[in-house]
Amino acid sequence: MDSFHIERMIQKITRSILTSYNKPVQRFVKDPHGTQQKTLDYLLRHGRNTLYGKEKGFSLIHDEHSFRLKVPVQAYEDLRPY
Repeated sequence: MDSFHIERMIQKITRSILTSYNKPVQRFVKDPHGTQQKTLDYLLRHGRNTLYGKEKGFSLIHDEHSFRLKVPVQAYEDLRPY
């Protein structure tokens, strides 16, 4: 393979990688609150059957306000048992 084809291949790979990183950023810029809500929903859905999720009532949390009420800010060391 000559250097021209290698350079083109590297450009295509680089463009593909940068595009894959750019799409989530663009979605966040368009709708930051919606993106954060989807992220919270994802974390609650995937964490509700964990010990921590059961103790904090993840299945009863549906928005930022109820999350703030039920889940305290904690240091990393506080989460070590989980």
